This record gives sequence, C-alpha cells and structure tokens, in this order.
Amino acid sequence: MRTFTLEELRTRARDLADMKDVDFVSDPELNRFLSAAYSWLYGKLVQAQLGLADEKEQVIATTGAATYLVPSDYYATIGVDWLNGSRYVELAQYSSAERNRYQELGGHAVAYRVIGTGAAAKVQLAPLAPAGQTYRHVYVPAAIDLVDDADTVDGVNGWEDLLVLQAAIRMLDKEESSSSALRAERQVLLDRIDEEAEHRSQLQSHRVRDVRGDEDLEGPAYDPADWRWR
Repeated sequence: MRTFTLEELRTRARDLADMKDVDFVSDPELNRFLSAAYSWLYGKLVQAQLGLADEKEQVIATTGAATYLVPSDYYATIGVDWLNGSRYVELAQYSSAERNRYQELGGHAVAYRVIGTGAAAKVQLAPLAPAGQTYRHVYVPAAIDLVDDADTVDGVNGWEDLLVLQAAIRMLDKEESSSSALRAERQVLLDRIDEEAEHRSQLQSHRVRDVRGDEDLEGPAYDPADWRWR
C-alpha cells in the first residue's frame, strides 16, 4: 500500500509544475484539481476490483414498490441478497433484455438490476417483492472529495502519480504554459495503469454465468438457495 496525504500530493504537484512558491493557483483550487483526478483513478481501481474502497451495505425493507433508491454515496453495485430466515441468498443480476423472465414467479425476488445513474440510481427487484421482506444491497461508495490536508489516497503501485501529473497539467494550462511533456508522461502512466489493472483482473476468478436456462425458474418449486453455477 502506498498512502499519501492531500498535503503531500499538493506539494508534489507544485514541485512538478514549478509553482512551489507561486500563489497563481490557490491551495483550494489545487485541491479540486487533485480531487477530480482522484475520482478518475478511483474509477479505474474499482473497475479492476483492486479493493480500493471498503464495500458498504444498504438494507432494503420492501414495501411492495417496484424500485428502491440507492444511498447518496453510491458508486457501483457488488450484489443484492435476499434474507431467507437467518441467512442471505445471492440474487442473480438481469438485464433489460431479460425483463420478462421472472414475471411468473412470486413469493420473493430472485434477481435484480440497477437502473439510473449516480445517487438517482434505483435497485429493481424481480419479480416484484411483496412488503415485509429484507434485502441487502452491497455496493462500492463513491470516491471521497479531497478537501482536508490529512485526507489520504492509496496509490496502490505508484498510481498516485496520475493525480500529481493531472493537477500539474491543469496548473500549467491555467498559466498558459506548455504542458505537453507532462501530458506525454501522463499517457505513459495511463497505459501502464490499464495494463497492470488488466493483469490484476486476469489473476482473479471471473463471475460465472447462469447456464441452466429458464426452466429452472418456473413453478413454485424453484428455490434460489439451490441456484447452481458452473
């Protein structure tokens, strides 16, 4: 783990842009540059499943509604589970093309999808879950806004340089100075991040898909706790 504070990143960005003792870009503005770049890096880390953020849980107590709003700090969904007695059962994820697949089922939801984006996104359960049931929405929170000097960033493997480079580029652009050298360096780093993230992804087992077909979902005998994957 390579952890750096916002203050350290700000100092490095000023050094790189040769603006260490220049007030042309204020600290709050530079913080915004770094925070925006962090959101960019954060998205790459989450996509590569590098474990940057601690996952969080949203408890959904059903009311019979078709959809349920995600939390305000929502970024991406890991999965949704149904509370069956004292244990959770993982729901399958379905797409728009499969919207009618579960309509003959009842009793509880067996699948989910997320519609919308950002804090306006909603979890949709299929089939429609009756009131009084409990589901668990496991999700990745959005990147924090870097505002305090003590706020930290995990650069994983030197990837925090993306924040420094991006902030320095924006500082030079505001000054109307050339940032071409830093842009070239940023591209090299982006290519490296993409390559290393892909390698990390290849080292992990991928999500298997449902190959049993709709016949396993028909009739009251279907039990999602017996859902098998291969």
